[in-house]
Amino acid sequence: MSVLAAILLTISALFHASWNLLGKKVHPSPAFFLVANIMACLCLLPVVAINLNALLSIPLTVWGLVLITGFFQAIYMWGLAGAYKHGAISVAYPLLRASPVLFIALLTALLGQGAALTTTGIIGVLLVSIGCLLIPMPSLRGIRVSAFLNLSCLFALIAAIGTVGYTLADDKALSTLRNLGDLPLTVIEISLLYLFLENLSCSLWLALITIPQQKNRRDLVEIAQKHLSKATLTGFSMTITYAIVLISMAYVENVSYVVVFRQLSIPIAVMMGIVLLKENGSIPKFVGTISTFLGIIIISI
Repeated sequence: MSVLAAILLTISALFHASWNLLGKKVHPSPAFFLVANIMACLCLLPVVAINLNALLSIPLTVWGLVLITGFFQAIYMWGLAGAYKHGAISVAYPLLRASPVLFIALLTALLGQGAALTTTGIIGVLLVSIGCLLIPMPSLRGIRVSAFLNLSCLFALIAAIGTVGYTLADDKALSTLRNLGDLPLTVIEISLLYLFLENLSCSLWLALITIPQQKNRRDLVEIAQKHLSKATLTGFSMTITYAIVLISMAYVENVSYVVVFRQLSIPIAVMMGIVLLKENGSIPKFVGTISTFLGIIIISI
């Protein structure tokens, strides 16, 4: 992993933890994230207007991947809302961020995407995963599977599956776009244009999840009336966060490293939850956070 990619992903981790905290504190619901995604699309409209002709050069395979990544992004947002509604961010966030690490590493190895993971990389992946799985435990002597048997952890796992899906789809789509000879755009321009399409696709899928239910429609009205500014801030932060991630994918040998390094947001989110939301702190949370951080350091080296 290059130094530039490490710097970009560190900045992304700060933004990611911040908008997740905002979503948890304000209104953890699919409706909130639908409004935030729509606002994210509006933020990126100038990029689309400047590069409108480039849309005609995008092949059908990429359009198909846009639909797929939007679906998995919507699943991620839906799981995220459920996890935060039913549990603490200092527990749900590490789980939904940790689970994709091994999934992505295994899938990229099986599918042959990217360079093979090194021994050091595997050690880092394992440290991150072990650390994140320790965080939900009540005590180091009370490690048990039952700690994960609740709605918050179930929704966190759903969000993790969404993360795996959109990460693999994004890596494939962006690799295709960057290798197109008739698409004279920079890495940043391609990433931002693709991010708009991804957010638009996610918004459409989220609308299909949200609008049919009366409660969600009431949530939409409440968010528009009371929380529009916070949803807009969340959408802007989401745009910055994932734009940085998409750009960084051009500077790593294996997308698994991107997924792992982004876990730097875990200790940030855990500390935010404990300090700002007054959530319970415990020894497993701190031990797990340290293990996760060490894993990230190993990956970056």
